[in-house]
Amino acid sequence: MKIPKNIVVLSVVSFINDISSKIILPLMPFFILSLGGTGLAVGLISGLSESIVSFMKIGSGYLSDRIKHKRFLVALGYFVSAFSKLLFAFASSWQHVLIFRSGERTGKGIRSAPVDVLISKSSEKGKKGAGFGFHRAFDSAGAVLGSLIALLLFFYFHLSFQQIFLIAGILAFFSIIPIFFVKESDEPVKKISFKKGISSLSNPLKLFVLSSAVFALGNFGYMFFVLRSQEAFSLGLAIAMPIVLYTVFQLSSSLISFPAGKLSDSVGQKKLLLFSYFLYILTNLGFIYFKSFFALILLFIVFGIVYSLSDSMQRTFVSNLSSEKFKGTSLGFYHSAIALTALPGGLIAGFLWDFSQEYTFWFGIATTILAIVLLLAVKEQIELK
Repeated sequence: MKIPKNIVVLSVVSFINDISSKIILPLMPFFILSLGGTGLAVGLISGLSESIVSFMKIGSGYLSDRIKHKRFLVALGYFVSAFSKLLFAFASSWQHVLIFRSGERTGKGIRSAPVDVLISKSSEKGKKGAGFGFHRAFDSAGAVLGSLIALLLFFYFHLSFQQIFLIAGILAFFSIIPIFFVKESDEPVKKISFKKGISSLSNPLKLFVLSSAVFALGNFGYMFFVLRSQEAFSLGLAIAMPIVLYTVFQLSSSLISFPAGKLSDSVGQKKLLLFSYFLYILTNLGFIYFKSFFALILLFIVFGIVYSLSDSMQRTFVSNLSSEKFKGTSLGFYHSAIALTALPGGLIAGFLWDFSQEYTFWFGIATTILAIVLLLAVKEQIELK
């Protein structure tokens, strides 16, 4: 199938941005610990950085439905993220990391909903899954390259954390350039009140967003998996091998994204989401009971599949459950709900980690089981007009 130009351009933007991000992120948990942070600090940074932007995400979604030039919001979001990444190079405490990471995610909050709206509106009818999957594939491919660059800069060139972050921050600004090649539709924009936009959301959509938020509560991200894997290696490999495993995770996510998106257009997003939630339960069980190198490789491969499926399938499902004129509000509502659960989820995961690492993974299992129960109650339907 031919991928629309807008989706290709936005995918290139995401590719460059994710190279920059993933030069930083695999080193982030170790950087936090080097600055005196604990597991709770890791959880706080992971959770608060997402929750701060919760209302911004729903606000950007609402604006996406009201303004014609969504490209401006996208460019602004990437600029804020790039500037915040640059500041990581000057962090001297984990509290600085918290502030700068929050700024970086604020940029994501500004751009997330308008990017999703542009992808949704640019996709051919009945092929939104392929559109979101293609975008996710480029995102993950950039992540693979970025994590490999991080490994090269840290262990071959022996650069410091700050030097590596400076390179990543400069690179991030190049992701803004392709945005100016995005073409926006000439369709008129209807002025709709914020209250009406929220009240127009369908009950299946609201239930699905609740299910996704519950899953996000226990989907505490990669940092705790990376820190857990560190225990399997000797001191000389305690940072290198987790970065290699992080690269395996990103490669797995990249390879599965586009074919999974195309498959979802025929079998439906709900089935693939249920499958990904089941895999996430297995992933957490694996990190509880297995520590061999082979097992860790397998676990990071499976987590890559979970990450790719859950992200792209959720966004596609939200798009299909929302009407055309409220897609921005719907996607903003979804992103906001996910972000609102990130802080309590991160704090709980971090607290449990400092008490007993295994409890963090049991927490992920429990919330995922509840998310599955809620998702089973959601009625899957064809795309609304």
